[in-house]
Amino acid sequence: MKIINIAQGSDIWHEERFRCITGTKMQSAIGAKYSAKTKKWTLGDKKIQRTLLLELVSEFQSILEIDDFSNEAMQRGHDLEPISVEKAAKALGVTFESCGMLQSDKHEMFKFSPDAICKENGVIVGGYETKSKAGKKHIEYFEDDRVPPEHLWQCLCPMIMDDCVEWWSFGHYDDRNKINDLFIKKIYRSEYTQFINEARVLLDDFILEVQQTVIKMGGIYHA
Repeated sequence: MKIINIAQGSDIWHEERFRCITGTKMQSAIGAKYSAKTKKWTLGDKKIQRTLLLELVSEFQSILEIDDFSNEAMQRGHDLEPISVEKAAKALGVTFESCGMLQSDKHEMFKFSPDAICKENGVIVGGYETKSKAGKKHIEYFEDDRVPPEHLWQCLCPMIMDDCVEWWSFGHYDDRNKINDLFIKKIYRSEYTQFINEARVLLDDFILEVQQTVIKMGGIYHA
């Protein structure tokens, strides 16, 4: 796993993400679908994968157009992120550090931008994913007491990328809540071994399909 030292949100960061599978796209890349009724996941949904495949093929044949749109909620989340990271580090008893981007040793187009990482002897062993949404969502996360399904694959993404990552934590910070301002849930590789292994196979197949489709459609556009 390679560390790319760039500022998140910068033009270079957007360029690095272009034509890549990222943490926010991992769920689609492996076709992961969650059933609220059964509370179970199924992987390999071709319809979900196809939507991302078409998007990536289009990017390979186009130029980058940076979308820097940010609404009030997005800006709030960005502003609260360092506070959330600091509080989570204290709660977990670890030292977090910033990281622009991680890149898979196996697939150049597989990248992940963590909110924070934790190292032991120079090796990344864990990290942190934080959100700051509406107050009612904050309480919902406390009641459910788990990593929310909509963010699970972002937390599993670095474990899929490299075996050195043993754990990841999800946090939700709400400075408006004066009783419980931080929800935090830590998950371990050992709990999701089957998911990780299945996801790796599906990711390999998906990336190959993207590459083959790009060739079929005429190749890559080089600016």
